[in-house]
Amino acid sequence: MDRKIKIVLLCALAALVVLVAGFVLRFEYNINSLPPAPSEYASEITQVDNNNFIYKEKIIRYPAKGAVIPYVLNETLKVGLSVDKDKLDFGLIPQGLSVNKVVEFKNNDYGPAKVLVATYGNIKPFVNTEKSFVIAAGDNRSLNIVMNASVIGQYSGEIDVVMRVPRYESLYYLVF
Repeated sequence: MDRKIKIVLLCALAALVVLVAGFVLRFEYNINSLPPAPSEYASEITQVDNNNFIYKEKIIRYPAKGAVIPYVLNETLKVGLSVDKDKLDFGLIPQGLSVNKVVEFKNNDYGPAKVLVATYGNIKPFVNTEKSFVIAAGDNRSLNIVMNASVIGQYSGEIDVVMRVPRYESLYYLVF
């Protein structure tokens, strides 16, 4: 084979390797990054589906609120619990205590789902939860969301759960 043809083929191969590496790195960044913060918070649980040629994405937006009230020693403890199904309402929480809510997820998809969790609003400093995890195809997973009542006040915002499933089996390894 002519030397010039070999050089052209090697350059083309190098360009292809760089292109594939860039695609993989871009996908790695995309699957592990959160979408932009919402401009206004959801008033009820909503789901947004955003699909592209790399992955399927589902964003579940949970309105969140809670009120921290003073804890007075030797008085009857008044706690307000909420069982609302359309929001994460932590209720009335005496200062110094915490409330745990559990949200269940099922990955009905054909591949593993990368899950990212983000909290927005003035409730954010008081909410603790996992920020990222993986759910295998067909599996269930519980997410514990805890509101720590450290400062008296009214708090609200939104907790978003982003689930992304790669469209191609060759990209599944990037989820883990």
